[in-house]
Amino acid sequence: MTLPNTHLRSLLEARSVAVVGASERPEASSGFVLRNLLACNFSGHVWPVHPSASSILGLPAVPRLADLPHRPDAVVIAVPAATAVEVVREASELGIPGAVVLASGFAAARPTQRPTLSVLVQTGVNGFVAMGLGTTLVLVALKNGDVGTVAILSSVSPVLLLPLLWLRLGRPPAPAAWLGAGLTVVGTGLILLR
Repeated sequence: MTLPNTHLRSLLEARSVAVVGASERPEASSGFVLRNLLACNFSGHVWPVHPSASSILGLPAVPRLADLPHRPDAVVIAVPAATAVEVVREASELGIPGAVVLASGFAAARPTQRPTLSVLVQTGVNGFVAMGLGTTLVLVALKNGDVGTVAILSSVSPVLLLPLLWLRLGRPPAPAAWLGAGLTVVGTGLILLR
């Protein structure tokens, strides 16, 4: 499989991985990642990064990404949210092409104003249509063993959504979106004609 995106390839086909916040604690996410890399016999280099440990799980550790002997293809960042952004910045400055962040403690997004009646109604209608009606139709189709109907219901959702987006936004969706919806209709038609 050839991946076109270099940054994505660096994550999925990494030959070397640094684990920032590495830990020997089995319950820590970094310890879990480190143990799995070792257990699956990862053939590349694995470098634990920890500010005070000299080794973790028998691997030599370095205090910072900048102290690594070579630039890794990917970095797993398992530190508190307060320091995660700085580690991502350091990884970027060092030219590390891929990162996975396993940090906790980021604040949830908060609304900047109280919801209006219009927003509440739209949310309620969306919930009813998506969950109430859509899920009911899927469950009825599955109850009758009609998997094809489930596939059709799933595939035509873009066709249903584009006119609603046009109505709500006051402008037509991008031509590529219409093309995708059209291809969905053609594909569904071919399935039904078969």
